[in-house]
Amino acid sequence: MDLGFAIAGVGGKMAERELNDAAHNLANIATPGYKASRTAFSAYLVRALHGEAAYPSLDRQGFDLREGPVRATGRPLEVALHGPGFLVVRLPNGELALTRAGDLRLDGEGRLLAGLGYPLVNEANRPVRLPQGEVLIAPDGTIRVGGNEIAKLRLVEVADTGKLVRKGGGIWQAPPQAWQPAAHTRIQQGALEGSNVNAVLEITRIVQLTRHYDLEMRLVERYAEVDKIAATRVGVVQTTA
Repeated sequence: MDLGFAIAGVGGKMAERELNDAAHNLANIATPGYKASRTAFSAYLVRALHGEAAYPSLDRQGFDLREGPVRATGRPLEVALHGPGFLVVRLPNGELALTRAGDLRLDGEGRLLAGLGYPLVNEANRPVRLPQGEVLIAPDGTIRVGGNEIAKLRLVEVADTGKLVRKGGGIWQAPPQAWQPAAHTRIQQGALEGSNVNAVLEITRIVQLTRHYDLEMRLVERYAEVDKIAATRVGVVQTTA
């Protein structure tokens, strides 16, 4: 009974985790450069009363890193990345991080910001500052203003994508030793990469997972009732007239 109770409980937790993923994906369907979450599960063996039994367990948080749809905007400070690379930004704590959020803007100091306001850095890891004038961004990240080369955006790729960790706000992190120069990524100015979330797929997942979660919870309740009945009958000796 304990084995069935445990499996049903773990199944419910798995469904709950996947439901959270699907809901989070839908909430970010309009977020530039957002990548859908995918929870991966695995099974492990344990010694049970009557032999070995397989239990499902959370393996890791995965992501669908495929490129999202790109639409032209015509805005010079909006860029889309084609390929697996990332722009590099500096966080408030001084650390460098990665982003694919291409909705760039300038602050009052002329610094080029991405996403929630993190400064983009050049290949020397210094903030990119732009003067007034017409901005042109080349596919390799070179920025020219008024015909003069001002900076080159730092573009990197992560060799082992399994090391990527999402931090929220369009920010990713990975060990710096996993970074490498972006050999397969180019920038398209005046365009924006959208979220790669498939709304129909996520809504379908939510419906299916909700049903699965309800079923697992009913099983848990049933096992609890059976255990309660069994506990009240332990030690009771039935007599016949």
